Amino acid sequence: MRTAVILGVAAVLAAACSRQPIIDTTKPDFDNVAYQHDLAICEHLADQVDVGSEALVGGLIGAAAGAALGAIGGAIAGDAALGAAIGAATGGGSGVIGGGADAYASRGQVVRTCLRERGYVVLD
Repeated sequence: MRTAVILGVAAVLAAACSRQPIIDTTKPDFDNVAYQHDLAICEHLADQVDVGSEALVGGLIGAAAGAALGAIGGAIAGDAALGAAIGAATGGGSGVIGGGADAYASRGQVVRTCLRERGYVVLD
């Protein structure tokens, strides 16, 4: 279970890191050197989004919700403690993945907004 969570988080983070904003480069005055400079500045600003904390918070919330739901389901089945443990593990894993994905979405939004503010036409 732990390996699956780690691999899931790694996949989400790798996908989020590799995605660049789609910029309209068809304008006659588009300057790729200036764009690369502005993109670096915007990415530096986006680094202020704390992905680790967002993932941790998501994991804690997911674990708490999963434990509660698992305990209820386990109580119905006859073993509330086992249900809570399974629910906490499942909820925690999905919460970490969701929290990390949300943080990377926020990071991408910071980059896109920064580029728009600098005059670029951001298409996504």
